[in-house]
Amino acid sequence: MVNLKALIEYFQGLCWHPSAPFKKVADVPGRIRGIKGFVVDTITPESGKKYQGLEKWQLPVLSLLLPTAQSDGSDADSMVERNTVVIILLDKFDPQRKDAVAVCVETQPLIEAVKALMLEDVADGCQLLDGLNLNSFSTMPETGIYGNLAGWSVGFTFDTVGFADEFTWPKIRPIHESADDDGDDDTGAANDGGDGDTDTENNGTDTGNGDTGNNGEDSNEVMP
Repeated sequence: MVNLKALIEYFQGLCWHPSAPFKKVADVPGRIRGIKGFVVDTITPESGKKYQGLEKWQLPVLSLLLPTAQSDGSDADSMVERNTVVIILLDKFDPQRKDAVAVCVETQPLIEAVKALMLEDVADGCQLLDGLNLNSFSTMPETGIYGNLAGWSVGFTFDTVGFADEFTWPKIRPIHESADDDGDDDTGAANDGGDGDTDTENNGTDTGNGDTGNNGEDSNEVMP
């Protein structure tokens, strides 16, 4: 089955303001500026409270559901496991100001950016996504989740053989342009605030997770 810790770290690394349990990923600039938060969800009665408790700076939020795996193969030498993964990108809506359809329109470029980066990483030799079934992507709109959340869900599968403890991560690509971008060079913005934004993940002033930053010196390092 897929290494769950590595799967969490991969999708957390897409977020501009990581807010997941593996804080070391917060040292890496997020790859998609418009995605602000990340949660791992198990779809329990408490899930609604988790989403409703998110701050404005954590939205839109990318949610990863725990994966499932189904074995396939006639003997031990040929057995593989097909992992099914679902991610959901959500933002809050207000029927009086911005309805669910408007949220779907705003978040569609972001979920498409996620899929595009996954395909780029496969082409770059990302070991985690080795075996990704390119014809398995299923994208669906989501409206009214937990009351006032809407966005998109994406399901896909990829095959694994055994359990891998270590992975070869692709080098961090420049930040993907999204609806939030202002046209400035994104790589510089991630490292030194060059576009005037207040993002401070890597300049030593991040107060969101207690990290001391690295003054933008790791922009070309591989993911942990």
